[in-house]
Amino acid sequence: MKKKKSVKTGIIVAILLLAVGFAAVTTQLIINGIATIRPDNANFRKYVVFSNDDEHKPFLTTTGQSDTTLEGDDIGAVEVIDDGKTISFTTPIFNQIGEEVTLHYHITNRSQYNARLATVACVILNEDGSELSDSENKYLEVIADNKLNGSVLRNNAITDEDTVRIRMIKSYVGTPSYGGADEVTKAEDEVSTDILDKEVKKYKVHCEMSAAGEEINENEYVRPSNN
Repeated sequence: MKKKKSVKTGIIVAILLLAVGFAAVTTQLIINGIATIRPDNANFRKYVVFSNDDEHKPFLTTTGQSDTTLEGDDIGAVEVIDDGKTISFTTPIFNQIGEEVTLHYHITNRSQYNARLATVACVILNEDGSELSDSENKYLEVIADNKLNGSVLRNNAITDEDTVRIRMIKSYVGTPSYGGADEVTKAEDEVSTDILDKEVKKYKVHCEMSAAGEEINENEYVRPSNN
């Protein structure tokens, strides 16, 4: 019985000595580095745009509009240009007080940020882009409905619809033209309103909206599809 006990003791001692031998010599390997981050402004500027897919294309609707022809203009056409940053459109002609044209649009965010949308601010300008003078008659007003103001558009999402309305608020007399090839007289003009040649005025509608990027975590990020 003693012989067996001594054998077991020797084995235990040998294992302990072996463990001490491995633990006696140690070392450390260290990696030092610098990781730098910065905001991706180009990503945000490029991928927060007006929607232009089949389901969310911008379009116009009219209220009380009757005269929809103007030679040389594509009346009612709406186009997304400048890589999605601009909507271009031409309204039908305004003839009467209360006539209204509404632009319907959505916004898409395909950036790596959430986008907090701000107020849409609109102005009526002369056709050349210059501001209207204080003394100039204001025939039109533009109203941004701002349904999206203050909302957060998540990454890889599309907003609900928002609208901008242009309305005629003052009647426009224009300048009649007499004579010409048919030698129409003033008296005939006063009788026949069909011959009255009304002067056409054109205005530019300019609207701007800003958006601010907001940080999101990796588990919140939805990678945009290839579509």
